[in-house]
Amino acid sequence: MREAAQVAAGDTGHPAYEHTNRCGKVPDMPDINDSSYMNTVAEVTIATSGQGEELSTYVAQVIKVIRDSGLPNQTNAMSTVVEGDLHRVMEVVEEAARVLAEQGHRTSVSLRLDIRPGKRDQIHEKVERVNRILGGKNR
Repeated sequence: MREAAQVAAGDTGHPAYEHTNRCGKVPDMPDINDSSYMNTVAEVTIATSGQGEELSTYVAQVIKVIRDSGLPNQTNAMSTVVEGDLHRVMEVVEEAARVLAEQGHRTSVSLRLDIRPGKRDQIHEKVERVNRILGGKNR
């Protein structure tokens, strides 16, 4: 496992690109033709346990990490969808979970992945395909 200092400095070990963590540099996205790029759409829910009924303050900390990653994302009432290279998506999920766990909170993570090499922008295209089938209606 890489040292935390390497991750904090943006050393991902991934051959296609470098990134920074929560500090806000938008990652350089690898070329779709790069054989190491594995497009991934992830649905993630990260929350604490035993902190009462209202978790919005904790969830906001997690969402900030995801948004600061520079990866395309969408948040709804139950989860957040993130898209990018598999390696980077997994790093962002880990960073987001650590933001709560490092505060001493019991943290649960639910994660689903759709890995599709050779694809891009599936976070939008999947919804657009369904909307076309429904005649452009999004409700």
